[in-house]
Amino acid sequence: MSGHVAAIIAAAGSGVRFGADIPKALIQIQGITLLERAFTSLSKVVDEIIITAPAGYEEQFKALVGQSAEVITGGV
Repeated sequence: MSGHVAAIIAAAGSGVRFGADIPKALIQIQGITLLERAFTSLSKVVDEIIITAPAGYEEQFKALVGQSAEVITGGV
């Protein structure tokens, strides 16, 4: 019997502690954002992905992952 497996990518951090002026999830390593790396890895093994985005960045996050994940506002 197989069940539905979901994952949450907690990506609503501001990036300040990382020394960035953009959310850490949008920082690129070798041309790929940290968000895209996490999404690509998880999408291979789960049925559903929910991503928390900082307020004001929801559409930018959606543009990176398309319709394959639900993007919600997270953080404080």
